[in-house]
Amino acid sequence: MASERGRLPPPDERIQRRKGSVTAAPPTRRIAPARARASSPLIRINAEDAWLFGASLLGWLAVAVALEYGLGVTHPDSLARTVNALMVVASRDPHLGAIGFVWPPIPTLVRVALLPLFRPLRLTEFVGAAASIPFAAGCVVMLNRILRDFHIEGRARAAWLALTFANPLVALHFANGTAESAFALCLLIGLRAVTQLNNQPTGATMRLSIAIALSLWVRYEGVALAAVGLVTVVLAEWARKRAHRTEERERVASMAVLYLAPIVTVIAIWLSFSSRATRSSSTGASTASRTRPRSPGTIRRTSSPSPTGARSAASAM
Repeated sequence: MASERGRLPPPDERIQRRKGSVTAAPPTRRIAPARARASSPLIRINAEDAWLFGASLLGWLAVAVALEYGLGVTHPDSLARTVNALMVVASRDPHLGAIGFVWPPIPTLVRVALLPLFRPLRLTEFVGAAASIPFAAGCVVMLNRILRDFHIEGRARAAWLALTFANPLVALHFANGTAESAFALCLLIGLRAVTQLNNQPTGATMRLSIAIALSLWVRYEGVALAAVGLVTVVLAEWARKRAHRTEERERVASMAVLYLAPIVTVIAIWLSFSSRATRSSSTGASTASRTRPRSPGTIRRTSSPSPTGARSAASAM
């Protein structure tokens, strides 16, 4: 009891007693120091996305095998990219600059990574289709995420996915080795980021910019997509600031710069690498032509080989 009498009340309660307040101050809570939050990963994969990606991968593999070996459907652009990848891996002078600069590099680089797995099995002509399958499976997962963001139930999502990817035109171009599946994946990632611009302006703008920057390394149509994305970011930021009754032109300009930075960087890297590799290859070719005569049986490689020639070259190598 003596200890309780000798103990002074809290400061807030003493102040209120001096002022003549009847009610005592509520007890103060001790606030624990906030723990450092773990940074959220850029790519979140849950169980539904994992099994959907695996099932889609097997499904697209079956479609690609049926097109390649059952129906004999091949695309000349896919075979040309496979030949470019072979020049990087198995040519007389292997070097990265041999990927060629007729097309953007991502589809060819994926083939370069897959060739060591398929060449020992003598399935070089199937590398193009195998390179497009993971992107096609990623499109299924990303479209499912977009539908899930709009609170569409599971059965409706399944029906939507089946109707979308069972389209014969989609199935043909997603499994024949062309770049449509990779470009569609970048487009879907950017579309999902656009739907999040209102709630997460900075993060969604970065995701949109990275997706469009990667699409520039897949197809040249990414340039038009980048222009549309810039207009979308500016209008979304302007509408959001107007809704909050604030006028910050610097904020809109900073979001535009944030959007353009990855795109400009990707374009600069590609143009720099292309110019250097083209200059070095032209210099080496001119030197070789001056120092070594061409034999009558030498075959010159064209920039866009025919489907029959590219298929035979891929099978031979």
